[in-house]
Amino acid sequence: MTATIIQAILPLWGYLIAGYLLRRAIPRSQVFWRWLNQISYLVLLPLTIFALLVGAGTLAALSLKLGLVLFAAHLILFTALTLFYWGISALRQNTDAYSSMVQTATRLNVPAGVLLTTTLVGVSADAAVGTIIIATVPLINFANVLMVVICHRPPHSSILTIARMTAFNPLVIACTAGLGCLLFRVDFPAAPAELLTIIAQIGPPAMLVGIGASLDGLRMQGQMRFVVAANLAKLFALPMLVLALGWMVGLGPLHLLVAVIFAALPTAPNGLVLALQFGGDIRTYSAALLWQTVAAIATLPFWIWLATAA
Repeated sequence: MTATIIQAILPLWGYLIAGYLLRRAIPRSQVFWRWLNQISYLVLLPLTIFALLVGAGTLAALSLKLGLVLFAAHLILFTALTLFYWGISALRQNTDAYSSMVQTATRLNVPAGVLLTTTLVGVSADAAVGTIIIATVPLINFANVLMVVICHRPPHSSILTIARMTAFNPLVIACTAGLGCLLFRVDFPAAPAELLTIIAQIGPPAMLVGIGASLDGLRMQGQMRFVVAANLAKLFALPMLVLALGWMVGLGPLHLLVAVIFAALPTAPNGLVLALQFGGDIRTYSAALLWQTVAAIATLPFWIWLATAA
């Protein structure tokens, strides 16, 4: 089983390394990579999410128990990080780094999760992936915007503003549209359905190459404690919470494996947009993204093995 896990994970890091090397091998290519990441966030990733949800077939295919496990795990982690912020005065002296730390500790890497679950499990995991996305994407986006507001207190901020920003997030729109199609049993003609299938297949590798190109942060410039904290929360605390809650509620082997994969993956770069918009620490975000990606080479196989051995 260990060899199977390693074989499944290798292509994931192959795409990331390819993007990392290509950006540094091609002079003056920053504009292209920035464009690719924007297209990925605004188009490819929402379409991939929508395709996965539509591919689930019916609303009944989604698992309430699986969704609750992921929702509860993220909610517990967010609550703990918020209490730490209010309880430890030293953290409030570096709000930029802390808000970026929270983002990198909680964001899902959907392209990597889709690719890895497809490789390990196949299309039978699509409904489980769709459940995880619906249960967590709106919560993660709402909570991260809320944390930014708590840390930076931008003018004219309110719960209504946070809710509006969350509702108009491209990923949340994709979740809503996909859930609506399942709810009303929308049947797509053959051509659009085939196009969605193709996007779901080619989207994750293209997005992972873009993520690899965005990896940076070898020099952490004094942000070590926040980077280490983000890595511990994302690569250890979150998968441990998911695994413990999954065992408690009796998740089946397939759902437990998919849940742990998504929880144990390194963070996604799309939170950089929020950090730039509200004054988060880009250096902390970039360093955490890079070092989580490196550390997950060792931690991800361990969590997958633990989930399959349960």
